[in-house]
Amino acid sequence: GPAGYVPPSDFVERAYKGVLYGPPYFFRDPEIPIPHNLFANLDALWQLAEADGNNQTPDLHGMAFHEQPQGQPDGSGIYAQIRYRTTFVEWHYDAQTGRYYRSSDGQPHYDANTEEQISAANVVLIYAGHYLTDIVESQWQDTIHWSVQITVWPEGDAVILRDGVRYEGRWLRPSRDDLMTFQTNEGDIIYLKPGNTWFQLLPLPEQMDPTVEWVDVS
Repeated sequence: GPAGYVPPSDFVERAYKGVLYGPPYFFRDPEIPIPHNLFANLDALWQLAEADGNNQTPDLHGMAFHEQPQGQPDGSGIYAQIRYRTTFVEWHYDAQTGRYYRSSDGQPHYDANTEEQISAANVVLIYAGHYLTDIVESQWQDTIHWSVQITVWPEGDAVILRDGVRYEGRWLRPSRDDLMTFQTNEGDIIYLKPGNTWFQLLPLPEQMDPTVEWVDVS
């Protein structure tokens, strides 16, 4: 499975696997059915990473931010509907708070820790190739589910939603060490709003089945 690709990687020293560490780093919630009940204790993991010498500050340069939208938007960005094959996602902009609020399958999507609806200052739709690999993700009787590789490199189409407007352009990530940056189709910088950002990954349009997969931004 995918875990077999971790040991030969260059980040293996920073990979903390639940079955090897257990509590207090990882724990299961008995109120939630297995296998969907495994959680990580981030405070404990950070302490472990510090002890192992793995708590190193990354280079986070690259993304651009501005309090106000810059340049000419490509249209309205109040409402986004994203129809995946098995899930229907909606984002709705609230002008009073200046944030986008997420719903899933017709219901508000709540954070289990805060009991507040998930929201973001920016919503970025990332179109990236989705390709089946030879990695067996899971198997039930005679049905095999293969792992999907999402190629978030080196660039692709993007739609950035902020402040109720949308910008259409490109995402760029030349190498695995780079943060994504965003440009208009003319090469100008697209600025994110300061705050949190939700990156919504989407297959390439030619990989979508239009009868069950589509995107609408209005």
